[in-house]
Amino acid sequence: MTIITGFRTPRVGFQAVYTGGIENTAIGFQALHGNTPFAGLGNTAVGFQALYNNTGSLLPEGQYNTATGDGALFANLSGSSNTAAGAGALYLNDTGDNNTAMGFEALHANLGGTHNTASGRHALYNNASGDLNTAIGVDALLNNGSGSGNVAVGDGAGFNVTTADDVICVGSGGENISGTCYIGNIFGQISAGRRPGSH
Repeated sequence: MTIITGFRTPRVGFQAVYTGGIENTAIGFQALHGNTPFAGLGNTAVGFQALYNNTGSLLPEGQYNTATGDGALFANLSGSSNTAAGAGALYLNDTGDNNTAMGFEALHANLGGTHNTASGRHALYNNASGDLNTAIGVDALLNNGSGSGNVAVGDGAGFNVTTADDVICVGSGGENISGTCYIGNIFGQISAGRRPGSH
């Protein structure tokens, strides 16, 4: 059964864009299934149940998202301007905006975190509310839950960071201490309010 209430909304697949929306594209079984007629503008969903729950009560909610892969952005309600490429990427995202997740289950548990970038399988997997994080590599910043402003590069980089802010890890698991930097086996910490080279 197909209910056609969308405007300029092409769809391919059983129950794709089941309830409507404007200028959306859905390809796959139940892609954009819950999209509402008066919200959810300009979304692209490709894959089984991609952007399944996208509703958004009113514009400008739940718009301009791109989800490619089975269950990508599955739970999104009102988050906007997110990009998820990979099965389960940004799967639990609810209200988070401006996130980019590339890789299997990257940013999987994100709920309301914003401006995060994750590239690699399970990168930033457990991030729920942290903002402005960058994780590149398999399992990079895997356990970060609420920390913000962290950067991790390399497989398993930032593994030990869970709640700390402004931690940099390159090829290192690091520690859960805010304002620290780990490069391989090198550790450095900058005191609050000071820059390197200041006296």
